[in-house]
Amino acid sequence: VPSWARPGGRGGPPPPPALTMADISDPITAGVPVEVAFEQDLEEGESMRGVTGKEAVRSAYQAPVGTVIDEEASKKFGIKVDMEHRATQLIVWKFWQHPHTVSFWVSTMGFFISFLATFAAAPLMPVIRDNLNLTKSDIVNSGIAAVTGTIGARVAMGAVCDLVGPRYGMACILLLTSPFVYGMAGVTNAAGFIACRCFIGLSLAAFVSNQFWATLMYNRAVVGAANATSGGWGNLGGGITQLLMPLFLLFFENVAGATKFQSW
Repeated sequence: VPSWARPGGRGGPPPPPALTMADISDPITAGVPVEVAFEQDLEEGESMRGVTGKEAVRSAYQAPVGTVIDEEASKKFGIKVDMEHRATQLIVWKFWQHPHTVSFWVSTMGFFISFLATFAAAPLMPVIRDNLNLTKSDIVNSGIAAVTGTIGARVAMGAVCDLVGPRYGMACILLLTSPFVYGMAGVTNAAGFIACRCFIGLSLAAFVSNQFWATLMYNRAVVGAANATSGGWGNLGGGITQLLMPLFLLFFENVAGATKFQSW
């Protein structure tokens, strides 16, 4: 036992041996990591030679699984997928590809239908106004009701998607609002018209499940394009309804023999 460690001993452990100039000049001996020691031998700025700034950034705690293609799974799905089985390609014309492209079209059409139904009354407003004796205030309120209710509905839809997923969320919102689409045919006054437009407008919450669904299906390399395409084509329903509804009105009035008020 060293004298300094014995009971009653004095002093302490001897100091570590001093490094010589040769040791200090050797970075490995001085405790410098090998990769840092290598860079110390480079000239200033030489370690960044060839760096363009476009290289992929890798986290120290997460492997870049989003950029690795799972070849075996890609053959199974018929589309290139990453290690999490998210599609790395957006091929919208491959309708039979399951589940990525099928999910893309189901979510897009669900959102499309919600816009189609919500704004279906707008192009028929002159006929509806005369049939239900709507005032200018009634027409304005019906338009406000159609888009106001969706504020709370979208918040609720976010929670639903977190709990049960976007597929059930999309199905639930469309099923819950469909009775009011059918009920619009039986409306006889302004209050009923405004109420129906309000409840039909709740279906616009399908936007949340639409975006949530695409995010789950596609890799980060194409998820932006998938979300934009799916959401944009869904919004197209608001424009298509401006074209279709007057044509339906003319069909029922001129071909089916219904009156103008019956046709809408």
